[in-house]
Amino acid sequence: MRFQDNYTDWLADAFKNGVPDGVVAFTFNLYEQPKHEAPFGVELVGAGSFDPDGRDWAGDEVWEPAQGRNYDIPIVVSGKTWEKCLESMKRLLGRVMSDETPVALRLRSTKGVGVGFVDGEMFVLWAG
Repeated sequence: MRFQDNYTDWLADAFKNGVPDGVVAFTFNLYEQPKHEAPFGVELVGAGSFDPDGRDWAGDEVWEPAQGRNYDIPIVVSGKTWEKCLESMKRLLGRVMSDETPVALRLRSTKGVGVGFVDGEMFVLWAG
């Protein structure tokens, strides 16, 4: 099974019990994992605010999935550099969100969806 399929299944599981009304945006925070089999990971967080021109909204965490917010990104997807990882995840999440699946519809039902490295630039993938 491809990483996109596995990750989409993980997202579906994260959303199966619903998301509180206070979540107005989602962030996919990327981070490095030194000395780990998967050099990068991604965490899903629900934010209580959204500002397409700012980045502070990504720190307004009000929700995380019950099964945990972190997911390893295999090196075949992430590559060895943070730049490659960021571009790969932007493309992957763009594909996930362009579908008409329950996961895509849930993500697009918010004011915004972003992706970026923790303490780095946040790229808005969706602003509704």
